[in-house]
Amino acid sequence: MSRKSKRALNKRNRAAVTPAPEAQTALKEVEITEAAPIIPDDLTPEEEPTTEAPDTAEEPAIPEEPAMPKARWTLPALPIKFTLPENKNLPPELSKVLRLGGMLALLCLLSLGLLTWVHHATQGVLAKHQAQAALEAEILVPGADALTQILPSDGSRLPVPLEGVWEARTGTETVGWRVQIAPEGFVAPITVQVGIGLDGAVTGIRILEISETPGFGDAANDPDWLGQFIGLTGPLSLTLTDKANPQEIAAVSGATVTSAALVDGVQAALDYVRTLMGGAQ
Repeated sequence: MSRKSKRALNKRNRAAVTPAPEAQTALKEVEITEAAPIIPDDLTPEEEPTTEAPDTAEEPAIPEEPAMPKARWTLPALPIKFTLPENKNLPPELSKVLRLGGMLALLCLLSLGLLTWVHHATQGVLAKHQAQAALEAEILVPGADALTQILPSDGSRLPVPLEGVWEARTGTETVGWRVQIAPEGFVAPITVQVGIGLDGAVTGIRILEISETPGFGDAANDPDWLGQFIGLTGPLSLTLTDKANPQEIAAVSGATVTSAALVDGVQAALDYVRTLMGGAQ
């Protein structure tokens, strides 16, 4: 094949492979058309989101429950826990017994500590009461340091005018008695305490309550007038003049009824000690 023929053949081949410019342009348009996105006809512009809340039906308000009041005082839990080390060799029943015994021992120790504290806290108060009782005993019965009520033992009232009897002691030794009487005065009963020694004589006397006429009957509370009873054993009598014998009591001027009531009351105390307690002969 000549050169000219070969050139013509190559030219035809190239023409067959390479499309014409018009065809190339069409191909490009097809490619572009195929690459472009397909927009459907019924597509609508995107709606902007709305910020309005959807319409909902209003729910009825539920009333709030009132807050429960808090307790002012609460008992804190005791930070005490008694435990025993576990021992697999011990039977369960024995472990329970040991735990219970330990808890009881702990409670006993706590109770002992509480009783000790109460004793120390009340020791001063008890000492004060004991000192006051000893002073009262000493006032009416010299030498006494304690009083023990012996009548009435069941809380019942003794026959009028007696209200109570106490035994006055020095240690364990009886040294006398204190008798409380309430004889009827001119206005109201007069409450009196009388101390009586082992010889049956009056060792002290004091009025606890008197409501007699001011300036007259209440003059019986004068220590000098009450001093007439000290050392007397009875039988006592009341005189409106000077005393004729040691067992007489001169009446308060203008208060005969009050004076007679006190004389009768002290005599009743002496008789009570003489007949029932054997304190006088």
